[in-house]
Amino acid sequence: MRASVLLAWLALGLLGFGTDGIASTQAQGCRSSQLSVSHGPELSPPTGQNPLVVRLTNRSSKTCLLHGYPVVVLVDGGGSVVPFSIRKSGDQVVTSGPPVDIPVGVGRSAWIVLNKYRCDRGDLRLARPVRIGLPGAPRTGRLVLAVPEGLNIAYCGKGDPGSIVHVSPLEPTLRAALSR
Repeated sequence: MRASVLLAWLALGLLGFGTDGIASTQAQGCRSSQLSVSHGPELSPPTGQNPLVVRLTNRSSKTCLLHGYPVVVLVDGGGSVVPFSIRKSGDQVVTSGPPVDIPVGVGRSAWIVLNKYRCDRGDLRLARPVRIGLPGAPRTGRLVLAVPEGLNIAYCGKGDPGSIVHVSPLEPTLRAALSR
């Protein structure tokens, strides 16, 4: 009997079934039109850190697949791109783990965490909306999320550590998007 159970599990693995029982070959890459974007919970960050938690929820009728790092563009109130240095790397708040495949079921979410250090010499420009693109998606398909009023995503000037924004890969849980 053990051999038949083992064979059944092996067959499921070879057929490409994920942990949610959906064949991974059936899941197409997520399109921005399938997702809604919203703020995640506020974090209590280490001193000087300004994290922004982003939640992408699948509002379509099919599971879709995400993998990689989002394209992040921060824009000021006038619509001009703020020249932050965007880093696909970890820091005190953001995970340094590599991207993983994320099947996003109907009504389920994927997570992104952005983090930047404060401006010690003063803020030069504030970022108000964040444009988020999916890996491999066209520029026209970007999702837009307002920066919460109390969150200070400010540009500090070229070469200032506070002008670096660390970005997590797309993650299946908020916990996975955070530094461990």
